[in-house]
Amino acid sequence: MASAKKRRKVVKMKRKQSFFTGALLILFSLYILALTIQSFTRDHISIYEVTEKKIADDNTVRGVILREEKLVNSEQAGYVNYYIGDGSKVGKKTTVYSIDQTGSVYDQLAAAEADELTLTKQNTNEIRSEISAFRDAYNLSHFEETYNFKYSIDNTISELANERMLDNLTTLLKEGNMDDTSFQVVKAGESGIISYTSDGMEDLDLNGVTAKTFDNTTDTLTQLRQTQAIDAGSPVYRLVTSEQWSVIAPLSVEQFKNIQQQDNCTVTLKKIDARVSPDITTFTMDGGYYAKMDLKKYMIQYINNRYIDLEIEINNDTGLKIPKTAKVKKTFYKVDSRYVTKTREGTEGLVVVEYKADGSAGF
Repeated sequence: MASAKKRRKVVKMKRKQSFFTGALLILFSLYILALTIQSFTRDHISIYEVTEKKIADDNTVRGVILREEKLVNSEQAGYVNYYIGDGSKVGKKTTVYSIDQTGSVYDQLAAAEADELTLTKQNTNEIRSEISAFRDAYNLSHFEETYNFKYSIDNTISELANERMLDNLTTLLKEGNMDDTSFQVVKAGESGIISYTSDGMEDLDLNGVTAKTFDNTTDTLTQLRQTQAIDAGSPVYRLVTSEQWSVIAPLSVEQFKNIQQQDNCTVTLKKIDARVSPDITTFTMDGGYYAKMDLKKYMIQYINNRYIDLEIEINNDTGLKIPKTAKVKKTFYKVDSRYVTKTREGTEGLVVVEYKADGSAGF
């Protein structure tokens, strides 16, 4: 009972009604309503940062590479050890590889290579550079480039062992423990650039290019490096004897006509993002339109590619690129020059007469 009495002693306090608070809420509501109505009745202005860019037609094409190259075959069967890295330049007397018929020397060199290799800072940078170049140029439409990238990394890692292998070979030769009849050191027959991949199109020249050449523009490479014994007459490496190369690319009728109308064109090599100005000649073949581009640089970067993506810059210009929604039209009045007058100060201008609502004129 005592607790019930205590609860009855609770007194409710009356809140004071604030006129100022209510008026403030009403004004704030009216302000929000006005902003909402205004947002629907006025033009919306968006702010963009406009930068200067090159504006050009999209003329990306995929062409086939022609170069002076050939496959070099082994004169005897056996196990092969290489001493030159992929993409390296060689002279006529440079030791490229050795071949061992019995496999005994191959086993000795392999055992000497069992020690752990230490990567230098330069080696690490080269591998990172290859990974970065592949990542930047990767295109889902050409997934086969992933396999080519794998081959490239394998070749790069193999190059790290070349110098040590050559030192080990020199040591074995000095010791005289090798049978000269079963072991042979092979030098390059002529100067050029070494590659250890083949696509079977090494004999392709301008006369051999047809419309069917572009039916399948996928690079299909075969690795010439082998860990097992090879037969006599098997290809052991590919030799590119000139750094001058050409690209044949199919064109549309419009691209064909635009190139003919220009004295020279700038071409961007998409894989390495390099801009060049090749000598371009156009021709027709089997009812199709084509361009032949002769280049003198960057062949080594494409030594393991047969097809190449490039962009031909046609009708390009530099200007300010603005969005389509930007206001690019403005109403104005064209006034005849006879109505231009001069003020007392000598400046030119126009006399404007404004009419009021009641029809009276004023200045």
